[in-house]
Amino acid sequence: MNRPNLIHNHASYALKKIRSACVDLVPIVAVVAFVQFVIIRKPLPNLNEILLGAVLVVIALGLGLSAMVPGRTRPSTASA
Repeated sequence: MNRPNLIHNHASYALKKIRSACVDLVPIVAVVAFVQFVIIRKPLPNLNEILLGAVLVVIALGLGLSAMVPGRTRPSTASA
């Protein structure tokens, strides 16, 4: 496999995992937004910090999901 194709495959895989992380966060964001705007009825404080935190959470979830690939085994830690 040539190098550009390999990079494209890795980038495509990473984007799929990040998109999956975004989809996983939608229900959480919906509940928090509902509580904040409907029940508490106040605007979000420090919106920039909240958005930065959300981006970092999406990246962390994407990396975590990519690390949990089915079929991948852990290195053996048993000593002989």
